[in-house]
Formats: sequence, structure tokens, C-alpha cells
Amino acid sequence: MARACAEKGVAQCISNNASFTVGEIVECQPKGHPFFFQLYVNRDRKKSEQHIRQAKELGCRGIWVTVDAPVIGKREADERVKAEGTETSSMSGSKAGNDAKGGGLGRMMGSYIDSSLTWEDLEWLKSITDLPIVLKGVQHAEDARLAVEHGLQGIVVSNHGGRSLDG
Repeated sequence: MARACAEKGVAQCISNNASFTVGEIVECQPKGHPFFFQLYVNRDRKKSEQHIRQAKELGCRGIWVTVDAPVIGKREADERVKAEGTETSSMSGSKAGNDAKGGGLGRMMGSYIDSSLTWEDLEWLKSITDLPIVLKGVQHAEDARLAVEHGLQGIVVSNHGGRSLDG
């Protein structure tokens, strides 16, 4: 699918939960291909800042801040899987571990996400980049209005495919 998008010049969004780094993905596409960076805000804000700086340096044209998955969704397959302890997320650096609810990749990737993100935190984000900021995961008209009031350049209506629902 990535190759088909590249051939048509369709912008792609690279998640910081991707299996490869932004640099590895950009390197595989034609020079100048349009990319956006999908950010899950890290509790350690310095790590998010590093990812945003790197994404901009590699030519990403905007930041999509994901807000519709602040906690790990119920992933029953993850609850049945035990991690070997050697798995590491390429961008976040999260390492797999096991707890009472399992140890699959979804649990590893969601372990660093800042679930306390607020509208005020978007001011911090705007202060560290001049790239356009899009809020991904808007589910209510009031949130769309607030996104405009906070000076964001766009929204994506999404609920992460319902995976974050209970059950």
C-alpha cells in the first residue's frame, strides 16, 4: 500500500508507533514524497520533542496528534501473549514486558502514552514546532470547535476503529 501511495503522490502519515523509524520509511520513498508525522505524546515530553524535530528534519509536513487512544485498548490477543523481553519499539524505545494482562506489542507501544494530555498541552506543542498541527481522534463537535479555538490547522474524525472501547 505504501508503494501505491508513493506512486500516486498521496501523503502518508508515519506513526511514532511504526515498525520502522521515520528515517527508514522516508528513505524508501521518492525524494520529496509528502509525509505527516502521527504523534502519540510521550509522558517524557523531551522524547516527543526529539521525534518532532527529527520528523521535520526529514521533511514531514505536519504533526497529527493522536488523542483517541490515550490508554491501551482491550486487545485480547495481547492478553494471551507473553513477551520474550527482547522486543523494542523502534521509535519510542519501549521494551516489551509482561504483567497481569499480558505482554503483546500493543501493550508495549501504549506503555509510554501520556493519558493526561489536555488542551493546554497543545500550547506546549505549538511552542516547539512551526509545522501545522492536526488533532486526530476528534469524536464530538465541541472538540472540533475547541480545536479551532486553540489554533490547530485541522482535525481528523476518528475513534481508532473502536479498538479502544471496552470489549
